[in-house]
Amino acid sequence: MRFVRSGALTAIVVVLAWPAVMVAHTVLRRSEPANGADLRVAPRVIRLTFSEPPQLAFTQIELIGPDSQRVTLSALRVATPDSTAVVVADVAGPLTAGRYRIRWQITSADGHPVRGTVTFRIAVDADGLAVSPMDSAASAALPPMVLDTTPPPESVAEADTAFGVDSWPYGVIRLLTFAAILVVVGAVIFSLIVVPATHHRVPDLGADFVVEARHRAARAALAASGVLAVLVVARLIAQSYAVRGALPNAQFLSAVSETPWGWGLMLAAASVVALIVALARSARPMWPLAAVGVLGLALATALSGHAVASRAWTIPAVISDTVHVLSAGGWLGALLCVVIAGVPATARLEPLGRGLAVRGMVDAFSPLALTLAAALAVTGVIAAVIRIGSWSAITGSEYGRVFLWKLGGVVLVLLAGAYNWRRLRPAMNADRVGTLRRTATAELALGFVVLILTAWLVATPPPTE
Repeated sequence: MRFVRSGALTAIVVVLAWPAVMVAHTVLRRSEPANGADLRVAPRVIRLTFSEPPQLAFTQIELIGPDSQRVTLSALRVATPDSTAVVVADVAGPLTAGRYRIRWQITSADGHPVRGTVTFRIAVDADGLAVSPMDSAASAALPPMVLDTTPPPESVAEADTAFGVDSWPYGVIRLLTFAAILVVVGAVIFSLIVVPATHHRVPDLGADFVVEARHRAARAALAASGVLAVLVVARLIAQSYAVRGALPNAQFLSAVSETPWGWGLMLAAASVVALIVALARSARPMWPLAAVGVLGLALATALSGHAVASRAWTIPAVISDTVHVLSAGGWLGALLCVVIAGVPATARLEPLGRGLAVRGMVDAFSPLALTLAAALAVTGVIAAVIRIGSWSAITGSEYGRVFLWKLGGVVLVLLAGAYNWRRLRPAMNADRVGTLRRTATAELALGFVVLILTAWLVATPPPTE
């Protein structure tokens, strides 16, 4: 435990001293034509340079003319071998004098669509126009150039923004996914660690307690796995609507399979299948296979979140997020299983024996919870370093402010857990089982609030450089 505390302290010192933001969603670095340009030659090529190579299958560019009609563009390509971060499109349609808008959409590594607008004007006497230059009277009527700073219409992606990644329907899907993962992770850790440790501390419990507690945990995990199976499909549909405004088709599925967030979805689906197979026979679950499924779910969550958008820090971020998911599920999910599986499994015991059994279970769970809470804190600080990186970004961005709310929620959960450990555990007996249920339920309710904030945080872009 001393090592864990030292690690947490070191991580906190690092985040306090970190000088600058290190990660954000993909952003537009440069455009040709430049934003606000007044051109004397009609452009024949559009070049957009991004902060990192975009996923070309989910990149869209539109050129909107003075008459609000789209100008025909060629198929998009990257400027290899110069740079895969430069997207190029040839202007195939005719151009006239006036103001133009380039509306673009890309999908960052975590699957979140990013949109923007570039505005420029072609002068009336520019070379390469499809029509003769306007006369001086018409030229004088042309208003001065004003940069278009309004958000682009979503038609650039033909997307349904009511179902975007930051919409409440997608948020509900994300929240339910996190909650189901928490239950599954907690059930596996409860069955593999807490139950054997309880039996070791209270040998008189016998094998019946072990079988009953694991049976109840397996049923909860199997139900959560079934929910996850539905949610994986729902997330795929939601992602398709967020990116392209329609149900998934063969082309979309093929493109998804080549992206990190697509890998995360496929890994999640495979993990759910492994879990259902492992838990289908709740009388004799295959807990090692279930543990593999849990590891897959945690990694899949990292692959479909902000961690994969961390550029040079991708591998540390993915590892940290995977540990973060396992820590949160092992702490709060195992606590949930103590309440809904462990305590009911002691119901047939005599009062004295039941008190000893619950006390032994709390004693077995407490050191595990402390270790997982420390791991949760350390990995949370690592995430803050990678995605926020400076105090000004914490207070000056929506991501930073949501992170602070989540941090406050975690502190409240820690305080509730500390009360259970320091005050309730030493005095545990059969008469205080009801008190344990109430305090654990309060701790879990606070944990659910943290899950809500986590779902909000995942939908919020990290601060840009």
